[in-house]
Amino acid sequence: MRSVGVIGLGLIGGSFARAATAAGATVVGADSCAQTRRAALEAGVVRAAYDSPSAVCGADDIFIAVPVGSVESIFADIADALSPTSVIFDGGSCKRSVISKAAEQLGDNRRRFVPSHPIAGNENSGFSASNVDLFKNCWAVLCTDGVDEEAVQVVSLAWQQVGANTVNMSAAEHDDIFAVVSHLPHLLSYALVESIRTRPDSARYLHYAASGFRDFTRVASSHPIMWRDICLANADNLLASLVRFREELDTLEGAIKDGNSVLLYERFASARQLRRDWAATLED
Repeated sequence: MRSVGVIGLGLIGGSFARAATAAGATVVGADSCAQTRRAALEAGVVRAAYDSPSAVCGADDIFIAVPVGSVESIFADIADALSPTSVIFDGGSCKRSVISKAAEQLGDNRRRFVPSHPIAGNENSGFSASNVDLFKNCWAVLCTDGVDEEAVQVVSLAWQQVGANTVNMSAAEHDDIFAVVSHLPHLLSYALVESIRTRPDSARYLHYAASGFRDFTRVASSHPIMWRDICLANADNLLASLVRFREELDTLEGAIKDGNSVLLYERFASARQLRRDWAATLED
């Protein structure tokens, strides 16, 4: 691997730094948290750690792993420090908003910015949650429209060398898909937990919560800043997904009110089959 500068040493950035170092790259990092910088240095994950994002721009490749609401300020900080050969890529869960900010801030370097999104992670956050194997056998989506072909090849190889498989997708398709399979489930999980928290007797309900509640609400432990930014950055697709979900809830509510056992069974059986079919693909 070439030398890599990682901006943001949390779960995604820290895991990429660990995997890139293990693959033989020279990695330097930037993070606003002194404790995180110290931990990354002590773990041997980075050769150097800085508080300024522009300080890592001497690396061949720059990976930006911050909440999508913070990407614009990172672009603005590094724009003047980038060399004409710098390759920049990110790991955000929304792509259209990031591409728009890159066009505004990066100038001529925009063509060497490769929007990407590793489909990996969990509900934990911070450098302490980072894992050298986080990207093994996951998909990394690349949005390559208008991007320099050599930069695409560099970023594709970088993801492959940390264990990911790459796939190309338009930014519009990406944001539509992940509004449904990622952003909406997080929103629903947060909503359920919050609806219990606001009850005056919430502790009584949680006392009897077990594995079903735990499984459904696992992602409500995710970082609130990251998911606030995602919801706002992909608002149109998320709102459309909410409309469709409400329609299904209305159907189920009507079936319960009417005592329509046939409709409830049909809906549950078809959902069960789809969930089982999908889970089987994960085991292959």
